[in-house]
Amino acid sequence: MPQNKPVKICMITTIAKSFECFVSDSAKNLAQKGFDVTIMCNDMDKAFLDKHESFARCIPLPAKRGVDPVSLVKSVRLMRKVFRKENFDIVQYSTPNAAFYCALSAHAMKNSFRVYNQWGLRYIGLKGIKRFIFKMIEKYTCLRSTHVISTSPKNMQFNIDEGLCPKDKISVIGKGGTIGVDFSVYDINKKEEYRQQVRQEYGIGDNTFVFSFVGRVNADKGINELIRAYRTLSNKYSNTKLMLIGMEDNANPPEKSLMNWAKDSDKVILTGVVPSLRVAQLMAASDMMVHPTYREGFSMVIQEGMAMELPVLTTDVPGPNEVVVDGETGVLVPAHSCEALQQEMEALMNDSERRQKYTKNGRQRVEQHFSRPVMLENIYENYIKLLGIEEKQIETNVSYS
Repeated sequence: MPQNKPVKICMITTIAKSFECFVSDSAKNLAQKGFDVTIMCNDMDKAFLDKHESFARCIPLPAKRGVDPVSLVKSVRLMRKVFRKENFDIVQYSTPNAAFYCALSAHAMKNSFRVYNQWGLRYIGLKGIKRFIFKMIEKYTCLRSTHVISTSPKNMQFNIDEGLCPKDKISVIGKGGTIGVDFSVYDINKKEEYRQQVRQEYGIGDNTFVFSFVGRVNADKGINELIRAYRTLSNKYSNTKLMLIGMEDNANPPEKSLMNWAKDSDKVILTGVVPSLRVAQLMAASDMMVHPTYREGFSMVIQEGMAMELPVLTTDVPGPNEVVVDGETGVLVPAHSCEALQQEMEALMNDSERRQKYTKNGRQRVEQHFSRPVMLENIYENYIKLLGIEEKQIETNVSYS
């Protein structure tokens, strides 16, 4: 890499929301370090452009979530054109569709490092021919990438064991994760203030025990088991609430009868989609996070829950079982087991000493390994190492303002 030449990096996700949640701060950090940053994703509204155009070139991508042949063709055509013109040093892509489209465009960026940020494996929750097809797509994406960044050591090993990627191509940054927890949002010093505000808003008494879930409300997140478990507990304990924080995902919805019960129950709160600050406030109002997912990349929401000093009950699957240390920062139960989930929800609810232990240890673990500054520096150092250059060789006067 010649001296004083800005490193050109293109950072891609399917939609803007994914970019905002998992890439945005990394993009800004790299720009501040002297990288020449280009962003590609769909749904770039005015607020997105106002936030990002001061430090990056923004190129709208006609991609959509789900299977959409039209957006595939349009996106690949645009990507190939941009890649040939810009000749990026690094192209970083994340989320299933954006990653697959980049794989289809690999020949147009043959001089670039093609870095696939593999946040999860979509085919894991599928069966039969659909599982085979999506596994082959994942394998193809890994094949056409020069480097694969897994979200955690166990996810990396699963990838290797499944034959998706050779071990010399895949790695993990730090202890795992994406961009870490933003402590300015998940501010423990404001927890009591947030708690009082939210509980007053929803009419929740001080002595009511609140279980919370954060994420897409769908079957793969274990919502069927969670609602069943809570329904049984709510019949036994009157002074409880369940808060489901996130969008209802119609692509893989929970059982209709269970969702109807939840919507009709005065003990269940469904918030819908809310911004990050609101998530932090809602977490603060709860007493325990329950995340009974079947599969996960690394689980940012568990890290955020631990940052807000919540005891965490989650499943013993790659990702969550690497964020949570069983018996130290939370509790792990088998996936798909309503009985185990219900037993641990009840046991932890009735054991304040254990909860206090998990909250203290969980916060310390996040501060040490998963804070945003730590993760952003890890990502930057990984790219410096990948490029084989010294920090002083990067020009720092790139601007798009």
